[in-house]
Amino acid sequence: MENQQPLIAFFLQPYPISQTGPTNSDHEEYSSERQLNVGVDGLPLHLARSSSPPTSCYTPGHTIPAGYTPSGKYKSSTIVPGKTDKRAGR
Repeated sequence: MENQQPLIAFFLQPYPISQTGPTNSDHEEYSSERQLNVGVDGLPLHLARSSSPPTSCYTPGHTIPAGYTPSGKYKSSTIVPGKTDKRAGR
């Protein structure tokens, strides 16, 4: 094998990038009263990415019971703490 290039390299084409269009910095600003990025029209920018605003989701903690592993070792019980994260609203 004299050519060591990956197969996908043969199909790559340059992608034209337009420098004339507006950039995100021209059309967004941070609203401290709403605590999120808003566009020039005042709408939150998360509307462009999802159909609903992000919500805070809490997963309660739980206990992993003690027992033997498949290899025969004994593992004591452990407590997994609860977590809070942001997800797209449902």
